[in-house]
Amino acid sequence: MTMLRVAETIAVFSLAHCAAPVPAPVRIETCSAEVSGAPASTDSTIYQWWEATPAPNATAVVIPQYPAKLAHRPNTARVVLLAVVDTAGRIEPGSIQLESASDTAFVAPSVFAVTHSVFCPGLYAGRRVRVRIRIPMHYSAHAAPAGP
Repeated sequence: MTMLRVAETIAVFSLAHCAAPVPAPVRIETCSAEVSGAPASTDSTIYQWWEATPAPNATAVVIPQYPAKLAHRPNTARVVLLAVVDTAGRIEPGSIQLESASDTAFVAPSVFAVTHSVFCPGLYAGRRVRVRIRIPMHYSAHAAPAGP
């Protein structure tokens, strides 16, 4: 089994699920009425996650594919991305930055997953705003138990 932690949300999947070409997002929660009903800001300012109340949070995540070249051996990795969530709850194209990666083989699947995930946008002064977030992703694959 592989465990992924996305913005403090945990999803578990087996390596067999990694073969799917474009996995569908897994819905994990919905936006509050406060955020859903708030008007979008027309300001181009990008706020930091700690300035938004509430800060953006994932509402539907795409589980990243475990790198095929590593499927034959157990491996753990941590990737930390920075990205801007727009007023509609999508990651802005071109905004993803790599903060750190313990193994570069996990960067591309992490970027793909974040790009295709959906977020509840952040609020600032009662309006939905663009917010830069930090997304830590943890991967852990364990060898299958030996047969009898």
